[in-house]
Amino acid sequence: MGEPGSGKSTLARKVARKMRGQVVEASKAVIFSVAAISGRLPGEETLLRGFRARAIKKSAGISREQALATFFRIKDVYSSDFIAQALHARYVEQPNPKTIVVSGLRGFENAAYCKLHNDFLIYLEADNATLVRRLMNDRGYDKEKAVRELRKERALYRTREVKRIAHLVIDTADLNVAATVRKIFQAIQDEFRMCKRCVNGARNPAIKFDQDGYCQICSSYLRYFDKKHLAMELRLLDGFKGAGQGGDDVMVGISGGKDSTATLATVLKMGFRPLAFTFDTGYLPETTIPRARQVAKQLGVDHQTIDIRSYIRGIDRLSYRVISTNSHQIIFR
Repeated sequence: MGEPGSGKSTLARKVARKMRGQVVEASKAVIFSVAAISGRLPGEETLLRGFRARAIKKSAGISREQALATFFRIKDVYSSDFIAQALHARYVEQPNPKTIVVSGLRGFENAAYCKLHNDFLIYLEADNATLVRRLMNDRGYDKEKAVRELRKERALYRTREVKRIAHLVIDTADLNVAATVRKIFQAIQDEFRMCKRCVNGARNPAIKFDQDGYCQICSSYLRYFDKKHLAMELRLLDGFKGAGQGGDDVMVGISGGKDSTATLATVLKMGFRPLAFTFDTGYLPETTIPRARQVAKQLGVDHQTIDIRSYIRGIDRLSYRVISTNSHQIIFR
């Protein structure tokens, strides 16, 4: 994203070619399609379903004035981030989606939607004189019209606000296309970098990597790993087998998710007689306790729900309630 004349189309083509991806011009993909609909527009979800099914046909071409009028039509009828939603429905929410490089997307709300849905957001900027000169050269505008175009876009689309949420900001005033493409690729690799050993990734700001590509957790583990110490721990654990005097000899906390399920299965495989338990905190997703019971049943293990609500401070429960106001899956008791 960026202001007119910032180089969006040029860089989109270069990046897509290097990634063997597809360039999607947002106006043509969405606004042209909506412009082709005569009469009253359908409901938002109906239209999004049409984009998902690739059943929305687009107009062969419309003028900038028609495109602007259609943008206002969309803005009046649908959500402020509808264009980003439609792009995702058409290109991302598909089986085996291709790599998509979107150019020409406008509007701060659309940018925020894209970032929230894990798109890599690049903001291109240049000084005002450079933008005006490019608009005069590329579109044949006189200076006054170029200045008006920039002012209108800034006010209408809040374009400059995108800069503060973008993953990468690039000044294209002295544009070296090859160097800029390399910079974009390096930023993408840094943003989506994963630990060589585990699932920790750079998108978690707490995760750092060493020179060998391991996160700090795995790096510490590998640095201090001691097979002799591990053997001592295993002997200690084995000492608990049968400690339940005919009953359970170890407790395993489970949520029914993959990590706790794997832990419970491993404990069984080691020869223990575990009791599975789940803490009832009073603000669990409604699926947690039933799922934990089902996992325990499938593994042939007894399960207990332990109510710990009386041990949780009221202020903590209130904070979870505030954080979860937009979720319909949280049960507060």
